[in-house]
Amino acid sequence: MVATATVLYIAHVFSALVPRVARQGNLHGRDVARVLRHDVPLLTSVVVPTIPLVLAETGTISVETGYRLGVRLTLALLFTLAVTLSRRDGLAWNRALAAGAVIIAVTIVVIWLESHVH
Repeated sequence: MVATATVLYIAHVFSALVPRVARQGNLHGRDVARVLRHDVPLLTSVVVPTIPLVLAETGTISVETGYRLGVRLTLALLFTLAVTLSRRDGLAWNRALAAGAVIIAVTIVVIWLESHVH
């Protein structure tokens, strides 16, 4: 999860910087710092769902409980993150909530597919 969140964070930072470089013709440190700060919620959101997985690994809770709790926390955080970032970027509440719902629906499908492939 940590590796996935890190890759996602790097991809978001990169995708935000490419248009800036294309428009400006160069890249400034302040632009990089601004984009890094802007997408930090993506990186930090991985901490909470990792906790039940660590507890399951240490035997404090069962593996099944750790997995289910991790998935539920991930879905809740994804929804919250999508709505928060959508609102921060100027979307109206109804559109932000719709964006969150779409992300959750897609994520549930991916989790379901993943659980049936392995």
